[in-house]
Amino acid sequence: MQNLEVTPDFGYTEEVGLLRQSARDFLANHAGVDALRKRIGARVLHEGAGTRASELDGSTHRQLCELGWLGIDLPEAAGGAEMGTLALAVLVEQMGEALLCGPFLVCSLAARAIAEGGSDAQRAEWLPALLSGHDITTVALSEADGSWGPDQVQTQTVKVGSERKISGVKTHVEWARQASHVLVPSRDEEGTLALYRVALDAPGVSVQDEVCVDLGRQTCRVSLQEVVVDEQQRLGGDARSLLRDLHARGWLLLAAEALGGAETCLEITRQYAIDRIQFGKPIGAFQAVKHPIVNVMIACENSRSLVYAAAAASGQPAFESLARMAKACASEAYNFATDRGVQLHGGFGFTWDCDIHFHYKRALWIN
Repeated sequence: MQNLEVTPDFGYTEEVGLLRQSARDFLANHAGVDALRKRIGARVLHEGAGTRASELDGSTHRQLCELGWLGIDLPEAAGGAEMGTLALAVLVEQMGEALLCGPFLVCSLAARAIAEGGSDAQRAEWLPALLSGHDITTVALSEADGSWGPDQVQTQTVKVGSERKISGVKTHVEWARQASHVLVPSRDEEGTLALYRVALDAPGVSVQDEVCVDLGRQTCRVSLQEVVVDEQQRLGGDARSLLRDLHARGWLLLAAEALGGAETCLEITRQYAIDRIQFGKPIGAFQAVKHPIVNVMIACENSRSLVYAAAAASGQPAFESLARMAKACASEAYNFATDRGVQLHGGFGFTWDCDIHFHYKRALWIN
């Protein structure tokens, strides 16, 4: 690929390896299928009692932020650790392995947008609370008809008297119920794109829960009806380039999450093939079982190469293309891993009690 400059190891340093192990240790105690089952059980109880569903346990998210992970790839001037995009991808990969339930991914995108497009005053005001976990800012990139590209933005900002008002509908906005702000791309009368930070409790903003196939996520439909915005809420710079970079980073992080999920499915299925005895021997001894498991392993390794290459290419012209490729490859690998996992678990694989069940639904959402 032209204009691609990465080292053979993609910049995977010893420091990144230590970060990976720290993330794995932390998430083993604060995430995983058991934690997700408890959250879903609590949600069902809340729904039965008539209270709001999908409540977020903010303590884990705040602990992630206290460790400095939300700003792991941001410049030091913006309050980050400046470890690069590969470190962030490795973190999200571990979160995918642990089926983390929380707004880390969208908050990471919001933090990057503010760090890149915000003024000094905006960064100083908005980033500390976001990076510490005391503020949740999500992103609204999908239109009501499912379109999402910079050329397909339908939300409009119109000047009414001395005020500017934004109107439109955004779908699949993650954690909008728990967030305080949302980044909204909009187009003015002349067709110029802009990115605004809008308070979700502002007059004219309404939030409706959506049905999400991934039980570890919450998505919402956010409607904006003549919501007043000002220049202090508008990010600077080239909004089109900023939006394209947000999309590319989103694809990369979803690819990393899918890679982690596929790896967990591989391990779950491999262990089951060792433990499950049939005809006097582990079912993993049969070629009809071992070959699909090996194929899943190969799919994971192929995906890892693309995910790490895309992360290492951040900031280069090839970044967007590699991010797209990584997302396509990792999504396919995750779907394949869950499909083989369900099949090789037999009838048990289709039940609520099988952990593959949760990965299957997350793979559907990521795809």
